[in-house]
Amino acid sequence: MDERKRIIVLSFSEIIDRLSILNIKRFFNKKDSIALSKEIQKLSNDIDLFLDKHKILCNAQHFRLIISLAQINLSIWLIKEEMTNNKNNYLKNMKLGHQLNGIRNQIKNKILKINGLSEVSYEKTNTARDNLSGWFISALNGNNDSINNNNGENEYKYLLSELFDRMTICQIKEMLFEKKQREAITIDLNNISHDIDLIINSRKINNSGKIINLVIILGLCNLIAWRVKDKMELGLDDYDINLHYSTQIISLRNFVLNLLIKEFQEETSINSKAIFFEDPLDISIASIIRDLEQNK
Repeated sequence: MDERKRIIVLSFSEIIDRLSILNIKRFFNKKDSIALSKEIQKLSNDIDLFLDKHKILCNAQHFRLIISLAQINLSIWLIKEEMTNNKNNYLKNMKLGHQLNGIRNQIKNKILKINGLSEVSYEKTNTARDNLSGWFISALNGNNDSINNNNGENEYKYLLSELFDRMTICQIKEMLFEKKQREAITIDLNNISHDIDLIINSRKINNSGKIINLVIILGLCNLIAWRVKDKMELGLDDYDINLHYSTQIISLRNFVLNLLIKEFQEETSINSKAIFFEDPLDISIASIIRDLEQNK
């Protein structure tokens, strides 16, 4: 029987969710890289099918939600790792993981809603935060309008690829910073969103499974680098090992940025980011690079 005739299919937000989780596994699973790579490619193809059949948005809010979903999934993954490795805060971490899963489901529902794909059967019901403080994501709310710039000019003079990089970093800060700092970050995110929408509209850039996958990996790289830096500052694990791994993650981030530069037709010798991969190269990072090279 042809599997394409299945009755039950993934919703668009579930495809994005699964794509982000498989990319997370690529970083931490050293054994199943080939199988994971094949599944990621299938999901990227499914996104392209959705883009052909539906009016899927290509705008800043949509990308903010996709980035947030990937980074929330990574946070849940790291919490589960902590639960396995350190039993001291097991119950506290279990509750936090449950609370973040509520935010994760909120994001998935929002992705469906803004794309006009909401159906009762697709929407997630476990969306409670259970009084979780912090972990704020302004893209979920109505108060995420871009700045009022009547001149239609960029607030920042960055490449589109660089704006996406800034967006992923600001999204981390908005989730983790306290309210006073967070409010300034949300304003920054709105300014970045304004410029992304301005550039996308003026250049008539079309979305794709490849672009979405690259933006997800970019968001994961920046959050992993953030967490590794935290370990280094707290003196956890071996400093030199963390430093070496962090350097590799930043180089992978720059590698992904160069691919986005190419996708957005911003490629020049000046715009290309420097990449320094030092031996020994992490097995997972090497595998991710190999796959991205093959799918250029």
